[in-house]
Amino acid sequence: MPPTHRATARRAWRLRYGRVPSNLVPQRAGGRRPTCAVSDARTRRRHRRGHRHRHRRASHRRGSALHPMATATMGFEWDRQSCWMDSSLMALFFPDQMHKVVFPMITRNKNPKLSEVKNTVMSIVTEMRASNNTAPHLHGLRTLLADNFLGTRDQKYAFQRENELGYVFYFLQEFLKLFDVDCVRGVPGYYSVNRIRKQYVMEVDQCHGEAFSQCLKRNYRGWKFQPSYFKFMVIELVGKTVKPEEFIEFEGAKWSLCSMIVFDCSHFISYLKQAGQWYLYDDNRSMSHKTLQPYTFGEHYERGSCRFRYGVENTFFFYVRV
Repeated sequence: MPPTHRATARRAWRLRYGRVPSNLVPQRAGGRRPTCAVSDARTRRRHRRGHRHRHRRASHRRGSALHPMATATMGFEWDRQSCWMDSSLMALFFPDQMHKVVFPMITRNKNPKLSEVKNTVMSIVTEMRASNNTAPHLHGLRTLLADNFLGTRDQKYAFQRENELGYVFYFLQEFLKLFDVDCVRGVPGYYSVNRIRKQYVMEVDQCHGEAFSQCLKRNYRGWKFQPSYFKFMVIELVGKTVKPEEFIEFEGAKWSLCSMIVFDCSHFISYLKQAGQWYLYDDNRSMSHKTLQPYTFGEHYERGSCRFRYGVENTFFFYVRV
């Protein structure tokens, strides 16, 4: 069965809560919305001092060396409600495997209306991957997108200016759609006509703690995919929980997990894999001039009462075909 949430209901919940529908909506203290945390200078200073890491100081995988690119990379600093865009861009373009697949699709776009945006994205990605212990900048990308690309309802949700709330699902979907990347394409089994659907962000629902690949296959059973466009997958876990898998098989191909975006306590962060080693990226850590932190797959980042677990509702998985 495909995901069962209707688009209108899914949109309404995302706009209200910054995420997807759930039967159990977390109740935050003071009624705060689950959007990017840290809203003013005083709060920002408190966050910089008060992050208490309660996880085991996770180290790297045995037998693997820390990648010099990652250990000298800070990532974007939090800036005026930017965590949704920061974590998305890092997940798309920092891991080598994702970068090699997605970035050429961006640069080869010849649409003259996108030239300024494309040049800005290219500069951002170059800075992001420079590995010089310096935080990259967004160079006004948020305002640039908001000023020029608000032609559809989903674009209005995706492209938010500075100091405005943003949503990872809509940003990823509309950003990739804007550049017409070669996303997953297929015909759902429940369609009576041969109508191809583009899946910039796939969704899996009704998962109940099983392996991620099992739930993915069940959600897309009966689909007929076009293999020539099957190079990478961005998948959001809409409902319940799964057991995350670094490597899966799907539609006769092998896939490698490169990055994940996770949400909790009104904040988005990313887990990124470089040369077989996982790293944590949190733009609040970057404000304290901290580089990416090594992690072992299966361990989770904690900050105070916030637990950034993957494999639960609102996790975004980024896979590339190997």
